[in-house]
Amino acid sequence: MTKVIFQYLLFLIISNSFAQENFLRIEVVPKKEMNRSSDYHLYQNDSLLFTQCHLKNNSHILHKLPKGNYKLKYDTVFGVDSIAFSFESDREFKKIILQTENPSRERLANTFSSVESLKNNEQITVEYGLSACFIHKKKKATILKENDQYYFIDYRHKRLINERRINRIIRHEKILKNLNFENTLHGYEVYVTCVEFFSLSKDEIQVFEKSVFCGMWSESSTIRNWIK
Repeated sequence: MTKVIFQYLLFLIISNSFAQENFLRIEVVPKKEMNRSSDYHLYQNDSLLFTQCHLKNNSHILHKLPKGNYKLKYDTVFGVDSIAFSFESDREFKKIILQTENPSRERLANTFSSVESLKNNEQITVEYGLSACFIHKKKKATILKENDQYYFIDYRHKRLINERRINRIIRHEKILKNLNFENTLHGYEVYVTCVEFFSLSKDEIQVFEKSVFCGMWSESSTIRNWIK
C-alpha cells in the first residue's frame, strides 16, 4: 500500500512539474541483476531523437516531447525489439517498461524444439554445464517419450515428468535457440571466466548446443533444477 501511495505522489509531482509537456518514463526490469546492459534509442517519424546507453536496472524520464508518432528501439537478449506509441496532445504521461528477457509468444511458437518434437519411444539427452574459475558443474538427463508422456530414464527406471516441468524444459530450449549471443566485441574475442553450456543429443549425435556467458540471460542456470 505504501509503495502505491509513493508512486501516486511521484506521479503528481512529475505531472505538476511538466503540466504543459509530454513526458515519457522508461524503465528496464530484468528478472534479476545481469551482467549486460540495455541500450535504447527513441525515434520520431524515423528520425533519431534521443539515445541513452547502459540503462541497467534503472529508469529515465524524457520530457519536452512534442505531439507525434514515436518508436522506441531497445536491446534484448534476443536482439533489437521496438515499441511504437504516440502523443496526441501536449499534456500526456507515458510509462514504458522494457522487457529485455521476455520473448514474444509468436517467436517461441515459431521456434523448433527437439524435445517437443520427440516421437513415441524416442529418447533425447539434455546436458547442462557450468565452467568458472573455481567451479565446474554438470547435469545430464535422458528423456523418453512413451504413450505421449515424457519420462526421465535413470538406470533403466522411468520417472514421469509432469506437464509443467516438461514445458519449462521445452521453453528453455526455445529461448536458448533465440538468444542473440556474440563472443566478440569490436572484432576482438571476449575473454570471460564463467561460461554456461547446454546441449541436446539423440542417438549419441548432438542436435543442438549453446554456450553463453554467465549472466547473459538471468535464467540460464535454472535448467539444473528441471533435469534432476
